[in-house]
Amino acid sequence: MTVRILHFTDVHFGTEDSRAVEAATAYAQENAHDLTVVSGDLTQTGVPAEFEAAAAWLKRLPGPVITCAGNHDTTYYNVAMRILKPWGRFKHWIGPVEGQEHRSPGLAVRTLNTARGIQMRRNWSKGRADLKDFRAAAEALNDCSDDTLQVIVCHHPLMEVLGEPITGDVTRGKQAAAILAEHRIDLVLGGHFHYPFAATYPVVDERTHGVGAGTLSTRRRGVPLSFGVIEADPTEIRVQAMDCDGGRICPGRSWALKRRKPFAPLKERHNEPELATPEGLPALDPTRHETTPPEIAAAQGAPAVAETAPREPTGV
Repeated sequence: MTVRILHFTDVHFGTEDSRAVEAATAYAQENAHDLTVVSGDLTQTGVPAEFEAAAAWLKRLPGPVITCAGNHDTTYYNVAMRILKPWGRFKHWIGPVEGQEHRSPGLAVRTLNTARGIQMRRNWSKGRADLKDFRAAAEALNDCSDDTLQVIVCHHPLMEVLGEPITGDVTRGKQAAAILAEHRIDLVLGGHFHYPFAATYPVVDERTHGVGAGTLSTRRRGVPLSFGVIEADPTEIRVQAMDCDGGRICPGRSWALKRRKPFAPLKERHNEPELATPEGLPALDPTRHETTPPEIAAAQGAPAVAETAPREPTGV
């Protein structure tokens, strides 16, 4: 069977692009899907008016809908509240910060929180992974049949992505990705970059993938405003960025990701150098599985698809 997920992130109510939001909402209402995922940063500064707008928007989306919190969903400028009650407003207007779960035929999804109200490092808005929580969430999904698409949702990408405009800098992110791969999780959906991507974690059997959607806010970072459409069958996961600048929906970049075969043995990664960002952080390569025609990618300012076939791991 084929499952279909609609993926929104980083709407940032308070700085939202109203035309993009309306176009994306209309698309959601007019196109059938199994689940809508909103992976954090629904607000810009976490004030009540922004949460009210976000809650009203979520009610317009056809269900089921599942959400997680982002770093902008705490009280951004109220330091005392960020320390004492960082997620009080999110819980009041939106729902649980993490631990939301969805089950339907062929699909199992659970949310985790990588955002923090405060951290013992200079940039508190960066991500942090609690490995115990990641392991528990992965184990909670492992009671599914082997052909069920198993998905974790968290705001920050667990590893850096080549070409992205900012970093997620997730503390223990690579270890979290390895835990999810060991438990045979298929997808990790997130946002934060305001830039769509799909890439494979270079861990375990290389069949766990990170997928990020773009933003629907005015806080663009050099690419069209967009959201994501994900379709998965038993052998492949297809990711399509849907651009919506000016309120007009059109396909943007796209990727095709391989699914692991049921009961396939795990393997060690090939002995090859790891990619790294300019900051030296381990990085994912979103061009490896890209299917966007080169002329479209070039027009969007994205790297063109390589003419040679991407390397596929052997023995899987």
